[in-house]
Amino acid sequence: MSEPSLRIVYFSSQGATGTGAVAGLLRQLGHEVALVVMTPGTARRPTLAYQDVTANPPLPASLLITSKMAQLPSLLAGLKPDLILVTGFPRLLPPETLALPRLGCVNVHPAPLPAYRGPDPIFWQFYNGEPELGLTIHRMDTSFDTGPILAQGSTPIGPDETPDDVFPRLFEIAPPLLTAALEKVIAGDPGTPQDPARSSYAPIPSVDDRRVAWGRTARQIHNQIRACFGSGALALVGGEERLIHRARLAPEIATAGVNPGEIILTTEAGALIQTGNGALLIEEMAPAEVGEA
Repeated sequence: MSEPSLRIVYFSSQGATGTGAVAGLLRQLGHEVALVVMTPGTARRPTLAYQDVTANPPLPASLLITSKMAQLPSLLAGLKPDLILVTGFPRLLPPETLALPRLGCVNVHPAPLPAYRGPDPIFWQFYNGEPELGLTIHRMDTSFDTGPILAQGSTPIGPDETPDDVFPRLFEIAPPLLTAALEKVIAGDPGTPQDPARSSYAPIPSVDDRRVAWGRTARQIHNQIRACFGSGALALVGGEERLIHRARLAPEIATAGVNPGEIILTTEAGALIQTGNGALLIEEMAPAEVGEA
């Protein structure tokens, strides 16, 4: 068996399944995963993914859990990595860490960069009703998601699909993209610079971003609810604050003369509610507890 092509330190924010899949893929490609680095995150972007990884061993590599970014260069220097690979790590790597690997650092971002730079690109792609979920592999610099692009791809988003439906498909399109990106890295390809004029930002959603305004169109609200899947979109339904988890467009219902936000009828399938344009069938909702906003 030939020696591994690259010695890689992998920074992950995925749970056990995702982290293991990426580390396993790197090994299948003939590379050595010298270390997996995870973090509890930041006050604004906490993550429990590291708990899932530690509770579901073994990983095909050693594991480091840290929030001390300034100490990374000294911690990693002895490993002499050829490359650092990052998937969604919520902290900015310091310049000394970026300069450590001889081939630089590469990030995997779930968006069609330069669009949707930032911490929550999947939410905003669903919120805006994008027909596809993007995946970009790019070189890293001193800012988030701004480095030259090495490979890009996408997977379709069905009209009623949620992030939980689509995200696993990123692992299906990732292997050929990662293979191509690593081949470029080994060959010294600098990548294609991003066009700042085409960039957009995907911030962490606020409470207002999750709150339904019934005057918007049924399609817009449907996209918002899909984007909030898991946590739920906040809405007033029948005068009570609710968390809406799943809805469906109801274009066949004629609702002339009904005000946005009014319940048209309630059936076993759910509550049919008027919007600013069209009706929306709320299939799954629950009371919003204090503090859930």
